[in-house]
Amino acid sequence: MKKGFSNQNHLILEPVSMGLGFTVLPHFAVDDFLKSNLIKTHPLPTLIKETIYLCHHINRPLLNRMKRMVMHVKDWM
Repeated sequence: MKKGFSNQNHLILEPVSMGLGFTVLPHFAVDDFLKSNLIKTHPLPTLIKETIYLCHHINRPLLNRMKRMVMHVKDWM
């Protein structure tokens, strides 16, 4: 079985900018993409919200840098 994963928006948007497909991403992802002028966006008529979950391996403690990031995310929310 093969699996793949990418959370780097520019890797997702590069083929879209070449006309090879489409995707659904937050608006800020398109704004950050260097070739955003090559992408056509279609805003949704209603706002979509999703719950954000923090998950980590039960047998591995969070590293200090991860703890700092969690703190910043909680402050932001």
